[in-house]
Amino acid sequence: MSRRQLSRRRAASAVAAILWLSSLAAPVAIVRACSCSWLGGTEEVAVQAMAQADVALIGTVTAASPVIGFGAMGFGGPNVRYSFDVERASVETDATIDVEAVDDGGGASCGFTFDVGDRWVVAASRDGGTLSTHLCAGNTQLTGEPGMAERLLARLPFAPAPETDDGPLDAFVRFAPAAAGAGLVLAAIAVTAVAFRRRPRSG
Repeated sequence: MSRRQLSRRRAASAVAAILWLSSLAAPVAIVRACSCSWLGGTEEVAVQAMAQADVALIGTVTAASPVIGFGAMGFGGPNVRYSFDVERASVETDATIDVEAVDDGGGASCGFTFDVGDRWVVAASRDGGTLSTHLCAGNTQLTGEPGMAERLLARLPFAPAPETDDGPLDAFVRFAPAAAGAGLVLAAIAVTAVAFRRRPRSG
């Protein structure tokens, strides 16, 4: 190896060492723990989110309340439980259902925040008996874009059964069997009592 080649190799090694040392001294950039390849906001994303969710629904937020301790997702902080009045869903649901999300406002723990009164396409996952969602689920707020809500509603097959009060006929049908059974018992008691009273005295 010539002196020129040796000098070049030593210079390259020195530059590499300087770069390595400077990288150690530079501050480490803060990287968010939650990153999503896609977020909600468009009709296309909403369609994909509904197709991938365990339970997809369109509904309006009616209430929000903190969950004591850690919720269904189990990390990132306490959860908030959101109640939705359901218009349509991908599975049969009640007229009102709850969905939980981590309470970090879309930060590093993939939390998500809904405002009461807003109408959303919600893509939720099942965790036992609890529904949960997160920043990367593709939740999409329904605003005033013409026709978007109608097209998305048409993709969801189930409307919740309406809650109705029982009328007089419904109450009669439900309670008639119990009333008939009680009447038979009373009749049997009455017949037994009459039989004992008519039994002739001995002697």
